[in-house]
Amino acid sequence: MPKVLHVADVHLGARPYGLEERRDDIFRSFEFVVETALKDRPDAVLIAGDLFDKPKLPLRDVKQAVELVRMLTDAGIPVLAAHGEHDTPSVRDETLLSLMEASLDGFKAPLYRSGMRPGDFVVNLGSLKVAVVPFFKVPLEERRRLTLRFLREFDQISRTSSGTLVLLAHMSLDAEMQFDAVASPSDLPSGAKYAALGHLHSPRIRLDAPTPYAYPGVLDPLKVEEINMPGSPLYVDLSGDAPIIEKVRVPRRPQYRVEVDIGDGGSIYNAVNTGLKRVLANVRAGREDWLKPLIHVIIKSDKPVSKARVIAEARKAAGGADVLLKIHWRIVAGGEHAGASTGLQGEGPLDLAKIAAEYYKIPLNTASTILHDLAEAAAEKDELRVREILETLATTVSQDTWKRILNMR
Repeated sequence: MPKVLHVADVHLGARPYGLEERRDDIFRSFEFVVETALKDRPDAVLIAGDLFDKPKLPLRDVKQAVELVRMLTDAGIPVLAAHGEHDTPSVRDETLLSLMEASLDGFKAPLYRSGMRPGDFVVNLGSLKVAVVPFFKVPLEERRRLTLRFLREFDQISRTSSGTLVLLAHMSLDAEMQFDAVASPSDLPSGAKYAALGHLHSPRIRLDAPTPYAYPGVLDPLKVEEINMPGSPLYVDLSGDAPIIEKVRVPRRPQYRVEVDIGDGGSIYNAVNTGLKRVLANVRAGREDWLKPLIHVIIKSDKPVSKARVIAEARKAAGGADVLLKIHWRIVAGGEHAGASTGLQGEGPLDLAKIAAEYYKIPLNTASTILHDLAEAAAEKDELRVREILETLATTVSQDTWKRILNMR
C-alpha cells in the first residue's frame, strides 16, 4: 500500500547568518531524511519545492545534493520534486532540478515548457500517481490563473484515474497565508488522497480539509523567528480511507534566543550576562554533543550603542561556554515614529521584518516572507517580481497606514 515521505523547503546551499556551520547543518538534516528513507523504504520521497536555496549554487553544494539524492534513486526509491521560487530562475532556463532529472534515473522534477499540458505533469508510479504543479515565476495574478488551470485539470484526472493520486505543489493556500496565495483548499483536486505542499515555513497539517493537505515546514530553521516552530518531514500512509501522518524528528543544532534590554540604564555587561546565564542553564548535557548550540542574542535599545562593545560584552559573558553567538538588533518602540530610524552604531542589521509588521499591521511571518521575496527578486534583477510584490503590499495595507508611512521624515 502506498506510503510516501513528504519534505519541503530544504534550502540546500543556504548559509544563515553567513555561518558555514549552518550550511553544513542544513545538508546534515537532509542527509538524515535520506537515511530515514533508506531505512524505511517508502514508495516515494516527495519534495514540495525549494530543495535548493538559489537557482545557482557553488559546485560543491550541487555535487553534495546530487550525491544524497542518488543514494535514494540507486536504492530504487523514486524521488519527485516540485519547483519552488528558490529553485526557479527569473529567466526561462534549465534549473538545477531539471539538470538532476536528466542525469539521475528515478528522479523527476517536471519543468514547465511552452505547449506542455497538465497531463504531462502526472508521474505514474504504479498504484501511486503524483500530479506535480509547476511553479510559474510570473506576476501573481498570472500565476494564480495558471495554477488554477492545472488544479482544475488535475481534478478531472483525479476523478477518472485508477490508483492513488497525490498532489505535489509549492504554493500558498489562502486559508493559511493570504499573501501570494494562488488557490483555496476547495481548489485542490477532489479525487486526490493527499496534497503534499510546500512554501510555508511553519508546519500545518489539515486532515479535516475536503482534500487532506499538509505543509511539513522548513527542514532546518533559517531565521531566528523560526527556531520555535521547526518543521518535520512527514510519513504519509495512504493505505486507508484517510491519510495517516507521522512526524519524523530530525536531530538539529540546538538554537536558543535571549532578549537583552540595554535601554534601562544598566551596564551592557550585566544585561547580557544575566540573559546568557539564563539560556546557558538550559543547554543540557543531553544535546547533540557534536553540535555547538547557537545562541541568538537579541539586543533591544532605544539609544546609541556600540556594536563592537556589545559583541565584546556578549563574548565575555559567555565565558568559556562552547557555543556560537549571533547578535541581532531590535528597535524598542518609543515616540511617534519609533522604528523609522535608529541610533544604533556599527554594522548590525535592523529588524526590517519587525518594522514592516508594525507599520503595515501584518503578521511578522508575513512581513518576513515579503522582505525575503523582495530581496531575492532584487538580487536576481527581476523587475516584474519586485513591482508585483510592492503592488500586492500596496493593496494589503490600509490607506491610513500608507499616509503615516509617506509622511514620515
